[in-house]
Amino acid sequence: SHVQELWDELYPLTLRPIQRTRLVVCWPPRHGKTTSVLLMLAYLASTREIRIGYASYSTKMTEKKAAELRRYFEAAGVKCLGTLEQMSIPSTGATITLRGIGAGWTGLGYDVLVCDDPLDGREDAESVPIREGRFEAIQADFLSRMDRPNEAGVVLIQTRWHLEDPAGRAIKGDLGEPYKLTLRRALSESGEPLWPARFPASELAIIRARG
Repeated sequence: SHVQELWDELYPLTLRPIQRTRLVVCWPPRHGKTTSVLLMLAYLASTREIRIGYASYSTKMTEKKAAELRRYFEAAGVKCLGTLEQMSIPSTGATITLRGIGAGWTGLGYDVLVCDDPLDGREDAESVPIREGRFEAIQADFLSRMDRPNEAGVVLIQTRWHLEDPAGRAIKGDLGEPYKLTLRRALSESGEPLWPARFPASELAIIRARG
């Protein structure tokens, strides 16, 4: 399945030390990309001492994802302390910081950095100041927080909205190093849906008709 393919791409994050990973995940909305990555982060924090940074277009959005992550820990019987912005796992010493991409990341250091949806949809992507501002925040602030870049993982998750959005620029090499792209479309060229159990071809046709 497409989810298993993503987990295979994330596997280097589970190695000790982490194998250098630079990944761009471009899937359609509501196809499990964020949930898959959050489950991987929960696994990492539950099994080792690790520092994880998770950013999105706003702190309000990261708070929702933090609540989801906390539910995964609870389901696994893993004690999780702290706030929705700063979580810690006493059993492993892991920490997870979750905040908006522009909320300030100075003074902190991480082993894994995840930037999930740096843009809040098409309107953000069409705005040059917003688009460039978010890319600058990723490049100059967020990614500078890697303690050991050669043993760190960076994952950029985004639905594509514009040729010059952060994902597009990462793929082009504008972040200064190669990023591997995992790209999946909701409907293949042969007409096969990516996730037929949730989005059959008939439902995708309705979504496409809405524009």
